[in-house]
Amino acid sequence: MRPEEQLKIVMLTTEKATKLYQSNLSETLGILKQIRKRDGHPNNYDCSPSFNLPLDQITPKHLHITSREDIKKGEWFVFDSEKIVRAENDINVHDNMTHRLIVASTDMNMMPMAWIRESFMSAYIKEREKGNIIKKVSLEMEEKWDEDTSKDYIPGKGQPCVRWWELKTRPDGSVRFLQNKIYDVNDVKRFAWLAVQEAGEMEDKSKLGLVFRDNINKFLDIEMAKETTASHISKG
Repeated sequence: MRPEEQLKIVMLTTEKATKLYQSNLSETLGILKQIRKRDGHPNNYDCSPSFNLPLDQITPKHLHITSREDIKKGEWFVFDSEKIVRAENDINVHDNMTHRLIVASTDMNMMPMAWIRESFMSAYIKEREKGNIIKKVSLEMEEKWDEDTSKDYIPGKGQPCVRWWELKTRPDGSVRFLQNKIYDVNDVKRFAWLAVQEAGEMEDKSKLGLVFRDNINKFLDIEMAKETTASHISKG
C-alpha cells in the first residue's frame, strides 16, 4: 500500500462472532449491546437504537478493508466480493481481478494486528442511514526503511536503502483512519520523493514528466507552501 491510497470497504455475512448485525426486516445495521434472555422465547439481540430482534431475524456482518496488493501465502483475501479465503500460495492480483487482500477488519480473530474499532462501525452506520454508503477509506501509514546491502556504498551519501510503507496502528492493534489532513511543505517534499521513486522504476523515461505531475496532483491542490484540506473518506 501507498500513503493516501483509497481502500475499498466490503461488508460480508459471517458465521463468526461479531458486534455488527443487519435486520432481515429492514436491512438496518446495528451494533450489539447485549443479548436479552426471554423465558420460553428466543433471546433478543439488543442493537438499540437500531433494533431489538431475535437471532432468526438478523444477520451477522463484518466490515473488511481491502487492497489490490499482491497476496502472500497465509494472508486473508476477499474472493469475488463474497467469500473470505486464506491464501495457500502467493497470488499476483494483477493476473486475477477477483481477489482483494484484507488489510483490516472488524473480525479481530482474523486480523488481531489490524482491526477496526467500534467507533468506525458507528460512523459507518450513521452515514448509511443518511443514504451515504462509505465505499472507500484511507488508513494511516508509516514509512519503514532498511539498508540495501545488495548495492554498493556511495561515498558522501552512505548506504542505499530499501523503503516501504506499513499500516500505522495503535498499541492495541486497531487501525487509524485518515479523515482530514493539512498538507505542509514537508508533505510536498515527501510526495515529490514518491513521484521520483516511481519515475525511476519506469523503462520509458519519456514519460517521467507526466508521472511526476500526476503523482503530485493526485495528492495535492496547493501553490508552493499553501496549506489545504483534503478529505480521505469517499461516500456515495
